[in-house]
Amino acid sequence: MMSMSNATGPAPFHIFPAFRGCKRPYALAIIIFVVMLTMLEYAAGSDQSMANLMFACVLASMSIGMYWLPACCGIGITALSVATTLYPGMPFSPQLWSLWLVFGMLAHQRRYVLVSMLFIAEIAVYLAALVFHVPTWAPSGIVTLLGTFVIAAIAGYGISALQQFQRIQEELRQRQSLQERYHRSQRDLLLASRIHDSTARGLTLISLMADDSMPATATGENRHACLRDIKSVAADTLAETRTVIDILCGSDDSAAYANRDHDNVMFVDALRQQLDGYDHILATLGFLGTSVVHTEKQGTNHRPDSAVAEELRDLIDQLYTNIVTHARQGNDSYVIRIVVGRSRINLTESNTCDMARSSDRHISHGLSLHERRIRALGGTMTYAIEEDVWTLRAQIPLFHA
Repeated sequence: MMSMSNATGPAPFHIFPAFRGCKRPYALAIIIFVVMLTMLEYAAGSDQSMANLMFACVLASMSIGMYWLPACCGIGITALSVATTLYPGMPFSPQLWSLWLVFGMLAHQRRYVLVSMLFIAEIAVYLAALVFHVPTWAPSGIVTLLGTFVIAAIAGYGISALQQFQRIQEELRQRQSLQERYHRSQRDLLLASRIHDSTARGLTLISLMADDSMPATATGENRHACLRDIKSVAADTLAETRTVIDILCGSDDSAAYANRDHDNVMFVDALRQQLDGYDHILATLGFLGTSVVHTEKQGTNHRPDSAVAEELRDLIDQLYTNIVTHARQGNDSYVIRIVVGRSRINLTESNTCDMARSSDRHISHGLSLHERRIRALGGTMTYAIEEDVWTLRAQIPLFHA
């Protein structure tokens, strides 16, 4: 009566070669058990005539057919039961196992209409037998017999409901596992991008600041300012790296880490502060450019999801690092334009390329990490070099579904 989805059968049946590869080993086992009991009932009976032997063999054959054609064979077993009930002298006991199999298996397959019709047919035939005085069971025995059919149907339905409940639980466990793996992969992607951005940005700025403090023309005051900036950048980079390590060790909350900046500041104002800060740092290194932030609707607090805000801040960090690494020093070194709309954020960045400096730098993997993060948020990012001008365009949904 039980239907298993495992094509190789459950583990308890692996020891039996006949059950290997069987899709419904429990149903097959019960059918074999029913056929054996049907033939034993015939062998133990007092009347072992050829007619009774044929009757028992037909019952056993249709019981076997219940594995492949449960509806047709169930109707056939019930019809045979009806005929033999009205035909005097036919033994009843071999029928009992097959009838229990019919009601149990059909109820397990949730063929409620067919089960009800067969049950009504059994009731009708026993009423007809009583009305026409055909020798049969006493009324109390008939009630008990019909009750066993109901119990078999309830057992089949109960097993089906239990299997469905187990399947739902397994699907929920698999879905939860997939969600956990997805969130873990997104967290790892965020941390990989963060550790790359922070170290690349910090070390690049430290290198350039150290270069500016080395010339003989640099005064003591300029050297002191450069060393102070180097110390500040190194401290920020070290703190960022330690935070990521803490999260990986499980001693910090990645959600709090993602929302740690600008909690009490409007999103657009926070972007403006971030751009102004980097513009000032790059100006001291000889990179002069323009950065603007626009909103499509003034007076609105454009507050995106935390994951979107975090990715945009990290992407801006990476863009300024790339500018320092690859752009040509001087006026109009770069242009960054951010437009915050009602449903998405459009970012465009372009800068001149100093091919001599770029060839000496390590190829960065930061943008590929950001592209994966933006794609996971439902956005797009493209970048290319045309006529010595690097251009990047990104579209990020304001709210991540």
